[in-house]
Amino acid sequence: MRISSRAVWAATATAVLVAAVTFVAADQASAARPWAKARVVDARNVKLGDVTFTTPRGSSRTVVAVKFRGHSGDDVNRFHGFHIHANDNPTNGHGCIADVTQAPSTWFVSADGHWKNDPTELHGHHAGDLPSVFVNNDGTTELRFAVSKLSPSQVIGRALVLHSAADNFGNVPVGPGPAQYTPGAEALAATQGTGNAGARIACGVIVAG
Repeated sequence: MRISSRAVWAATATAVLVAAVTFVAADQASAARPWAKARVVDARNVKLGDVTFTTPRGSSRTVVAVKFRGHSGDDVNRFHGFHIHANDNPTNGHGCIADVTQAPSTWFVSADGHWKNDPTELHGHHAGDLPSVFVNNDGTTELRFAVSKLSPSQVIGRALVLHSAADNFGNVPVGPGPAQYTPGAEALAATQGTGNAGARIACGVIVAG
């Protein structure tokens, strides 16, 4: 989804998304009743907040409203990758499953990979790619943005996943790291798959509103 120039967030990111994203005011987001929602929890199953999906009457856009609180430690004062995951392969379980006693790399793998309309899509062009979420110093986030119109049949039953690090949206900046942020094959693979956004730290299954 392509980031709108109206967004302050876009000035901090080197990324582009496929479809247009516009950031909206609270009164616009509340103009219609949400048709889908997600209760987002961390790996301890503690609620962090809610996400709603609303399509104003006659609009060609869907408004996504994000409201989180309770983040702490290394999760504050930074951007986090945020995506719709497919949640369609029962091999790894279903929904938002995590065991906090296990490595973060195992958390919420049950939500599967990013939602794609086409299996050949690379990151930055996935149907489920959303703007990154910034968590404030006090552990809160409140964000509203509009994306190309979504339908209940597309997203209900899928899962929203918040990642530990920022999303590079398909860009691989040059740097000194052995795998991360270098033009090497490992960095390219991480970028094409997930935007190199790190572990999954929160998850919520999208249900009918």
